[in-house]
Amino acid sequence: MRTIIQSWGSRGDIQPFLAAAQGLQAAGHEVTVLTSTTYEAMAAEVGVGFRGVFCEMESILREDERALKAMREGDVGTFAEGLNEIIEEHAGTHVRRWYEAVREIGPELIVCGTLCEFFGFVAMFHLKIPTIVVRLGNVEFDGRASLGLPDLPFGLNRVVARLVLSQFYEGWRRGLNAAAVDVVGFDACRWYDRETFLVDCERPEITDTLVAMPTPVADVLFPSKRPGFVNIGYLALEKRDAPSLFGTERDAVADFVAASDRVVYCGWGSMTCRSPEYMVVFVVHALKLAGLRAVVLRGWGGLSPE
Repeated sequence: MRTIIQSWGSRGDIQPFLAAAQGLQAAGHEVTVLTSTTYEAMAAEVGVGFRGVFCEMESILREDERALKAMREGDVGTFAEGLNEIIEEHAGTHVRRWYEAVREIGPELIVCGTLCEFFGFVAMFHLKIPTIVVRLGNVEFDGRASLGLPDLPFGLNRVVARLVLSQFYEGWRRGLNAAAVDVVGFDACRWYDRETFLVDCERPEITDTLVAMPTPVADVLFPSKRPGFVNIGYLALEKRDAPSLFGTERDAVADFVAASDRVVYCGWGSMTCRSPEYMVVFVVHALKLAGLRAVVLRGWGGLSPE
């Protein structure tokens, strides 16, 4: 079956879907991953089809002062505004490249990942292509606060979550939807309004959305697990000798892990909180309290022993 997997973001938003692509290929399906131009080498190393559809995100998270300031201060609203500006700036190019790829590949199924729900909606309801949405996490509306937001009383977590997600929807409406009207001839937001979007976010089981979380993580971050919640666990790459995926320190890490049965992994990928120095001190203090050794991922956040 010809399948497109689409996901946009930093490496943590892409690598799990490369693993999904490997699994589908192993099952005999023809798979093409639509993502940022940055990840062409990574896709080639793990042996999956690739189309560079979306703009590069890593440099924005590393270099954009607004994004860095928002992450340092935990300012989710400002981060969402910055992301919306990126979406609007590149909307025309993204929609055109995406539409060209879909027409050329002719998929029988689309697996829709991070920041690609809008494209999945167009595929499903305009192009009539079966589409599955897979999230690497989910926003809690009624329980513990999500998105790094403070935990609030009296049901205010739900109010704040809806406000933040409404910001993301506005980015879709102003950028992607306007481009889709021009390029594809489909006014998605006429049918997929803000309230429908918020219901999909709050109740993923309604649209059979899959949430890719291992159980121990889901128990903490998504404790409600309403009826219909689907936990598909880890998405792990099979290939282990890809330099752009695993770097050059694999043997040293393997020796470190083998020296103890109490080793944990700590990593935040591209995201930082306050500063890289703060995060290093935070994790070392936590490890001392827990009596554990750890492999800490440097990532694009710039974590360092120094």
